Amino acid sequence: MGELDEKQLIEKAVEYLQPVKLIDVQIASIKEEINQLRANLTSIGAIDYSKDRVTGGGTPQGLEGSVAR
Repeated sequence: MGELDEKQLIEKAVEYLQPVKLIDVQIASIKEEINQLRANLTSIGAIDYSKDRVTGGGTPQGLEGSVAR
């Protein structure tokens, strides 16, 4: 009978600590996101606006120009 009580206590403890396990996983996820954001700070490049812009090219045509002949 004492064994059954111990088993029930273990089940209750596991159930009680389940939210702690979830929070631990969330903390690990947030830490990983922080590390990724820190890595992005040093690797994101700037855009050089001094270069000429390239537009769509050629003269605009209607649907007839895009149909295969």
